[in-house]
Amino acid sequence: MTTKLRQKIVVGLFGFICVAGTFILTGCDTASSTEELVISPSSVTLSSGQSQTFSVSGGYHYNWALEGSGSSSGSTSSAQGSLSSLTGSQVLYTAPSSDTLSGSVTLKVTSTIPGSGSSTSNSAEYSVTGSAQINFKSAGSSSSSAPMTIAPTLVTVAPGSSVTFTGSGGALSYTWTVSNSSLGSITGASGSGATYSASAPGTNTITCTDSDGNRVTATVYQHF
Repeated sequence: MTTKLRQKIVVGLFGFICVAGTFILTGCDTASSTEELVISPSSVTLSSGQSQTFSVSGGYHYNWALEGSGSSSGSTSSAQGSLSSLTGSQVLYTAPSSDTLSGSVTLKVTSTIPGSGSSTSNSAEYSVTGSAQINFKSAGSSSSSAPMTIAPTLVTVAPGSSVTFTGSGGALSYTWTVSNSSLGSITGASGSGATYSASAPGTNTITCTDSDGNRVTATVYQHF
């Protein structure tokens, strides 16, 4: 091998190493100062006691907090609701239980981005943030302009008999429940209607709840 050929090989290898080194160093730059944290969903409306799972993308290690009227930033519980955790990429938020719930709270997440260790502008660690809006809806409000009703509101049946209730107004869909399952049960629910079957003597209460948390009730007297 000639001296000139050896020189060409050495120069070529040096160039390859430089390019590779540049690539590796660039690849180690973990993030830029414009990196954005995105919380999903970005906005929700919840009634008393309702829950919502939030997740975040972007960033690396996460810290969650509640901010807003009556809330305690950095705490897992407050007058404005609670968080299942203060860290991680996903949290469960639960609205406070109150018949007079109102206002809103901001769910905030912060991520600290490690520095690159170089002399560039991103050499020191820095933080990026994201937020989601949680609006509260009181049990007395509804996304529908029509008030909730139930029919019949009072009925007498013999044990072993059934009666059909119909709900209207409020915000679909409806959930039907009974106060005492030992006296009877909902045996069928479809759309705005539900069938209740009485099984023993007594007095039971049927509750129809819409998707906004509004409720109406009916009373069933059960005797022979």
